[in-house]
Amino acid sequence: MADIENMEFEKNLRFVTAPLEIAQIKEFFENKELLFEVNYANSKIKGNMFLTYLANLDLPYEIDFEGTSSEEKFELIKHYMNTRIMNNSNSLKYATAQIILRSVGVEAEHVIQKRINFTIDECDLFIEKHKEIVEKWKTFLASTMLFMLTSVPAIEEEYNFKNQFKVIDDPMYIGLNIVNFIEMPFFMEAFYSAKCDTEVYYFKTQFEEYIFKGKNLFYYFANPDNMLFHVFNSLLSGKIEFGELKQLFSKAN
Repeated sequence: MADIENMEFEKNLRFVTAPLEIAQIKEFFENKELLFEVNYANSKIKGNMFLTYLANLDLPYEIDFEGTSSEEKFELIKHYMNTRIMNNSNSLKYATAQIILRSVGVEAEHVIQKRINFTIDECDLFIEKHKEIVEKWKTFLASTMLFMLTSVPAIEEEYNFKNQFKVIDDPMYIGLNIVNFIEMPFFMEAFYSAKCDTEVYYFKTQFEEYIFKGKNLFYYFANPDNMLFHVFNSLLSGKIEFGELKQLFSKAN
């Protein structure tokens, strides 16, 4: 059965560069089972234009980094972390996850059972070169614990968390692709397993508005692969008390 599935996968796989040829785009509209592997090094468009182009096509794709320099990869990941356009590439997600987990002292190989695109040295160099972006991602991810607590009416009514933490009301503070990591299996557990030395904020726009491709943060938060969602459900059902959450919450504060 596995051999049959592999044969079917290979039959539907197309190796391309960006921009795609007209015939390749036409084939996709005729066969939605296709998956495109886009070689970045040989593509004529790069950076944010590359991401925008593929997102607008709305086709399933992964990126082949073969032959791509570290600097080119860094530039693409930087745009991925900043862009207001959401992308569905797992290769970009896993590469960024490597960087974020490395920044909090967690080795990605123990979490991501997928293709590893960056070496440890490359992760460290990206963190050094783009510290501000990495710190913003860490701050927002750490603050999702506050989002969870303010989403439980009974807890928010009693403790009024929204008024106990500084508010950031900036829709441009962080790129929209960050929600891909909230629903990524084991990522949030790994992130919260480390002591994150960042202040927690209430992100008014990101926590309250439908800015993620027409959906709100809770849509991505309410994912069975998200550890925080299980805690959220336990709070609502009364299976755990808020006092039991203090130790977990202290990791984000």
